[in-house]
Amino acid sequence: MTAYSPTPSAAESVNFAPLTRARTRSRPIPSTAPRLSTASPNGLGRWLLVGAAVLVMAAVLAAVIVMGTPAAQREMRLDERRAADLQRIVKEISDLLPAPSQAAG
Repeated sequence: MTAYSPTPSAAESVNFAPLTRARTRSRPIPSTAPRLSTASPNGLGRWLLVGAAVLVMAAVLAAVIVMGTPAAQREMRLDERRAADLQRIVKEISDLLPAPSQAAG
């Protein structure tokens, strides 16, 4: 067991103050580069937003024109299903009926 010493040892006397961040307010360094104002109504950000919105609307409109409306797509899908069902019914009936050459003989 070591004896208590009122004076700090070399390991205890390390000053950690330089490692902590100073609690002072720092002001931003002014930039010398010209800045584009995005806060004004005619700023670059507003024009980019308007341009992106126009592109999205044009893409949706082109998709509806090329593919048709969702209701038209739904009708086409139902029609294709009905046609496939009718073909399957015709095939089942033709499989149940004897061929015309067998019925005559």
